[in-house]
Amino acid sequence: MSSLSDNRLILCGASVRSLAESAIHAGFFPICLDFFGDSDLRGLVALLRSSTELRLSPVGAGYRQLTGFDGVLAVTREIDSAVPCVWAGGLENYPAILEALALERPVLGASPAAIRRVRDPRQLSAWLSAAGCLFPATRIGAGPDLTCGLPVAPNARWLLKSLRGSGGHGVEEYRESCTAGVWSDGGSVQQQSVPGIPMSATFLATPKEICLIGCTLQLCGWHSLGSAPFRYCGNWGPVRPPASVIEELVRGAAAVSGGAGLIGIFGVDFVLGRGVGPADQRQPARPWILEVNPRMTAAHELFEFSAGVSLLSAHVASFRPTDQSSRMVFRALRPQGEPAAGNRRQMLRMIAYARRDIEITPEFLSRLVLHERHGTASQVPPAAVSSAAVPTTPSIARLSDLPSRGSRIAAGHPVCSVYFAGEDGSRIPEQIESVAGSVWSACGLHGREISRQFVRLQHDFCEAITN
Repeated sequence: MSSLSDNRLILCGASVRSLAESAIHAGFFPICLDFFGDSDLRGLVALLRSSTELRLSPVGAGYRQLTGFDGVLAVTREIDSAVPCVWAGGLENYPAILEALALERPVLGASPAAIRRVRDPRQLSAWLSAAGCLFPATRIGAGPDLTCGLPVAPNARWLLKSLRGSGGHGVEEYRESCTAGVWSDGGSVQQQSVPGIPMSATFLATPKEICLIGCTLQLCGWHSLGSAPFRYCGNWGPVRPPASVIEELVRGAAAVSGGAGLIGIFGVDFVLGRGVGPADQRQPARPWILEVNPRMTAAHELFEFSAGVSLLSAHVASFRPTDQSSRMVFRALRPQGEPAAGNRRQMLRMIAYARRDIEITPEFLSRLVLHERHGTASQVPPAAVSSAAVPTTPSIARLSDLPSRGSRIAAGHPVCSVYFAGEDGSRIPEQIESVAGSVWSACGLHGREISRQFVRLQHDFCEAITN
């Protein structure tokens, strides 16, 4: 790549800070559109714009805050139509906007047709069933012929899931009898709840092959982090499930990507569990695939930290047949032919949610500090600027997605992300309590509760893969 200004890339989604860091690592100049306007993202873009080369180049604004996805087209029309766009979380719910966007510029991501296919429970169930994979019983209407997936288990617990949700938004327990014929509008489905470990898998697909980049444990609905039930609270990984689980995930993802025509990076949410019936508890844990996210997911940061490669670079290369970046990522993630990124360096990302309404004052920002092991306090500046700031030793943590001074955060909404890293997770519980204590306190949270919940997650995963 000759220069950043020759490699402009629009990043558009609900939150694009992590993608911007990946883009810069890969040599792109990101033009960022998202909802939050976090101070570290603004600082990152401002640092790039301050260089002489970029100040003189016609890149336009490096950041624009959105109030809704319906404003995307108006903003992108101010940018050179030759600049491609990579879309992120939330836009999968607006395929019509992506269709309009694709008429005006290159869009490097799943096509609207592919999105509609993978988000159709009947189609997803058919692909997974044909591949011998598990998909929970899912009802998309009141009649018995409108149930897909595996047969309904007796005394099943059901979830009501919006078909236009992401990050756990639009998911709640379905408390009425699922046999009573009561139904919501066509924007939701009922899905049988499967007990087990929430996990995610990240894949890279090209027209010729598919690679499992790796798996992570998902933090979902953690009350200790101030989250509402089912909300996305972070990831830990990479972790290595048994070979049989990896093989089943690859088989299912290949069937879905081949059937839908998915290209690039995409994610699969699943539960590692034994099923819902008494007899199932004597069987080995298997992946129950819940849904496919036809885009780069937040877990990309963990794999980039572990393997030292930019997944965004590989994603972009997947749409450019002459670009060899995706092959380089394949090689980096599969040494000696391994099918996935294994337990190299691991990272934990936790999202701290506000327990109360918070006004982002200078005093509040001064409380967002990380204490290192020997008692010295180090504040992460609001303009933390690159993936080089990702922690490299077990004794260092990092803050990201920092709110801008003067903004307000309502109770139940995310405040910031806290990262921990190391060769394994053995020292993370101590870090959670000692390193980030003041961060939790600022958000109305308690480090000891968070640490205990993480220890339970570690224990449950180890039990699931060994028994």
